[in-house]
Amino acid sequence: MSSSVDANVFKVRHHSAITIDAPILISFLMPVFLPICLFINFRRKLSQKWFALENLIEATLYEIIADLIEIIEDIFWQISVAQPKPQTLYSELTKH
Repeated sequence: MSSSVDANVFKVRHHSAITIDAPILISFLMPVFLPICLFINFRRKLSQKWFALENLIEATLYEIIADLIEIIEDIFWQISVAQPKPQTLYSELTKH
């Protein structure tokens, strides 16, 4: 088995029971949230804009990192569930 993992193979199951490819989710979130964040900052003074933009980018990056960690945890959980269970002596003796 290869040590590299193709992210497109694994699906991420979210609480809404919708299955989403992790790369599609990430590529969708970036172009949606960044223009909204920039639009909100156009109404402020220049110094306030820069400080707010900096805080907004930092908060957005933290949210993206938290989402990526959740996606990676889901992938590892799915990998661990997909692993075959080891055979025990009892299961071998009771197998028909």
